[in-house]
Amino acid sequence: MDLETTALHVEQPATHTRKLLLLRRKTFDNLPNMAKSNLEHQAMLDAIMNRDPKRARQMAEQHGHGGRQRFLLSLQA
Repeated sequence: MDLETTALHVEQPATHTRKLLLLRRKTFDNLPNMAKSNLEHQAMLDAIMNRDPKRARQMAEQHGHGGRQRFLLSLQA
């Protein structure tokens, strides 16, 4: 792989990450959304700390679905 190709492999994900952060910021500027996300993170952490992988996975999946829903709703605002 040449230097130019390597630079593209590094640059492209960084560009997408910046764009994603800008989009996510719209969701997190809403304090109730941030609070809900924090509660979901706490539920995941609790399940992990209680060594309950089934519950941790369930909480992570719910967090993913909830995050997408909050994001889509923020686009309508």
